[in-house]
Amino acid sequence: MADNVAITEGSGKVVLADELTDGVLGTGVVQFVKLMDGTLDSSTKLKIAAEDSAHASGDGGIMLLAVRKDTATALANADGDYIPLIVDDSGRLYVNINAPLPAGTNNIGDVDVASLPSLPAGTNNIGDVDVVSLPALPAGTNNIGDVDIASMPADTFVAEAGALGKGVLIQGDDGTDRQNVQVDADGAVKTHSSWAPALQADETLGDSDKTLTVTAGKEWHIMSIHVELSTSATVGTRQLEIQVRDTADDVIASYRVRLTQAESTSYHYEFAPGVANDTSIVDSNHATVAIPPTLILPAGYDVRIFDNNAVDAAADNMIVQMLVMERTA
Repeated sequence: MADNVAITEGSGKVVLADELTDGVLGTGVVQFVKLMDGTLDSSTKLKIAAEDSAHASGDGGIMLLAVRKDTATALANADGDYIPLIVDDSGRLYVNINAPLPAGTNNIGDVDVASLPSLPAGTNNIGDVDVVSLPALPAGTNNIGDVDIASMPADTFVAEAGALGKGVLIQGDDGTDRQNVQVDADGAVKTHSSWAPALQADETLGDSDKTLTVTAGKEWHIMSIHVELSTSATVGTRQLEIQVRDTADDVIASYRVRLTQAESTSYHYEFAPGVANDTSIVDSNHATVAIPPTLILPAGYDVRIFDNNAVDAAADNMIVQMLVMERTA
């Protein structure tokens, strides 16, 4: 567009002096403003900067306006149209971060934290931290730092030199019978020994009332009891019975033969799980009696085998052979 165009005052034409920047009304000369790179004149600076140009103090410019849209929506009709920027009701510019993170585990790369503010005095909660994996510790001795334990729960134990430690609990089959792991005087962990077969016997003659007591520090799982009873000539009906008693001699179980034995006879009785409860003698001198398969007795409990009629306890001969599985309690 040309400069220095003459303006003639015609009828009804008003040209204000302050509308002219370089010309004066008397001469009717005006300069049209062109947007261009650089300074327009000495009094008005409207600068359109070139790429990579440096900022200078006092540079002029045109304010960029954005449109408030409380709900983001396009202000142009089609792709490729010019459109103003939009902001929300707080003046924040709407931007599109491409796509949200998908559900599940996402890797945002390695984050290096240069520094963190100091935690305030007292107890601080930094939230739940899930560690997916840890690098392998190198061979040799590794120091993971000092761990200070402010307090311990009620089942804390004081070890050598006053050091605190947490008891390790083993949970029983019922989900509630928890016990502490213990060690012996040498520091070895105590374990429950395996069952081993053992024979408990009393072959003393002249006695038809015998008691076998579980050894201290042991447990017995009764497998079978074989009893030979040879009666004296003293007339009377004998009936064999087995009682299981606790440490106070309270009877907690009783198993009685379902037949009787007369004087001057010799019978063999077999007490075992799964056998029949005979009501008469088999093969002239044999009878069986069923007992539970899980008859387990702690230390101090006993098994009493006797003639419950006590016809001639001092003269009748009884031999008892009891097979048990034994272990250290």
